[in-house]
Amino acid sequence: GFCRPRADANGAAALARAPARGGRGVASRSQPHLPGRRGRAGVAESRRGRRHHPVLLLPRLVGLRPRPLRRLPLRRPLQHAPQLVPPARRRRLPRPAGYSGTLPAAVLASLPFLQTLSLRGNSFHGALPAGVALPPSLRVLVLSGNDFSGEIPASLFTPASSLDELDLSRNAFTGAIPPQVASLGALTRMELQHNRLTGNLPSMGKMRSLVHLDVSDNQLTGPLLDAPGRLPPTLLAVVARDNRLSGPLQAAAFHALPEMQVLDLTNNAVTGAVPGAAFEHPALAQLRLGSNQLGTVEEASGGGVASSQLLEVDLSGNKITGRLPRCLGAIPRLRTVGLDRNRFVGGVPKQYAVRAAAVEVVDGKAPFARLMLQGNYLCGGLPRELRQMKDGGAMVSLADNCLLKCPHKFFFCQGPPQKNRAACPKCEP
Repeated sequence: GFCRPRADANGAAALARAPARGGRGVASRSQPHLPGRRGRAGVAESRRGRRHHPVLLLPRLVGLRPRPLRRLPLRRPLQHAPQLVPPARRRRLPRPAGYSGTLPAAVLASLPFLQTLSLRGNSFHGALPAGVALPPSLRVLVLSGNDFSGEIPASLFTPASSLDELDLSRNAFTGAIPPQVASLGALTRMELQHNRLTGNLPSMGKMRSLVHLDVSDNQLTGPLLDAPGRLPPTLLAVVARDNRLSGPLQAAAFHALPEMQVLDLTNNAVTGAVPGAAFEHPALAQLRLGSNQLGTVEEASGGGVASSQLLEVDLSGNKITGRLPRCLGAIPRLRTVGLDRNRFVGGVPKQYAVRAAAVEVVDGKAPFARLMLQGNYLCGGLPRELRQMKDGGAMVSLADNCLLKCPHKFFFCQGPPQKNRAACPKCEP
C-alpha cells in the first residue's frame, strides 16, 4: 500500500491545516467543510467513510508536486497518489515520482487557479485530453520524460493562456505542431524535442516573448530560415537538429533575428549557401550547420566580422565547394572551426595557421582550440606556423586531403592518408 503521510510542512496532512486567503483552509469557499479523518492513503474521509479525490476538493490549488515514490515496489496512477497535493506555496515537482496512467482531464478542467503542472520523468502514457483548454492561470506545463503519445491537442492553447514555459520533450507525440501555439503570447520557452512530430513548423513570428525554441530529434520538414518573419525576433536559441528541414538560408532571416545566440540545424537537408550575414551577426555565438546539403559559403562583405560574437562554426559533412572562407580567420572570438568532410579546394589560409599555432590572444584574436579540415581537397604547402606546431596544443586535422607534403610526423596529418593524386583537382593554392 501507500506510506502514511507525515504531519509536516511537506505532507498532505499539513495541507489540510494550511489556512487559505479567506482563513477557512485550502478548499474553495464554494466547497463545504468536510470534517473527518485521514485515511491510510492520505485521502480525506468523511464521517460516513466516503473517500474524496484530493484534487477535486481543492479547486484553488496553484501547484502539483507529487512526493517521490521511487522506493515503493508498485507504481500508482496519479489519481491514487497518497500525497498528491502539497501546500499551496509549493510550485514545482522536482524529481521522478513513479506515477503512471493517463493524465485525467479533471486535472486541467477543475483547477482554474493552477499555475504549475510538472510531471517530469514519470510513466504517464496515452493521449493528452482533447477538448480541454489549459487553465488561464497556468504558467508552467512540464510533461517531459513520459510516454505520452498521439497528437498534441490544439484545444490546449488559447489566446487567454498565460503559459510561460511549455515542455513536452522526450515523449512519443506524433502529428504536426498545432498552429494554435502561436497564440501563446506570453510563452518564453518551448521544448518539443525527442518526439515524432511531422510537418512544417508553424509560423511563430507573433510570439514576441519566445526566447528558446527546441524542436530537435523529430521528423519536421519544410524551410525554417528561408524568409524573415517565420520566427519571432526575440529568440535567443533556435535548436532544430536531427529533423528533415530543407530549403535555403536567407541573409534577411538572420537580420530578422538580431538577438539569436545559438542556431543549431545539424543533420537536416538544408541547401544553398551559408550567407555571409551569419558571420557578421551581432549576437550569434554558435553556428551549427553540419550534416546538411549546403553547397557554398559566402564571404562576409560588410564590416561586421570584427564585432562578431561567434565562438563556434560547424559546417562539417556538407557538399561545400570553393576555397576556405577567409573571414573565419578574422572573427576575433572564434575558437572552434569545423569544415571537415566537404569539397573545399586551395590552400590553408595563413590566418588559420597563425591562430591554430597561437597560445594566447594575438592582435585581438583568440587562438583556435579546434580546427578540423580533414576530408577535403586542400592542396599546396603547409604554412610555416603549422609545421612548427607541437602536439598538445590546438586540435588540428588535415588528414584525407590533397596535401602531398603532409607526412605523418606532423600530428595533424595523422589518420586517413592523403588522397591519391589522380583524385585531386589541379592545385591552385
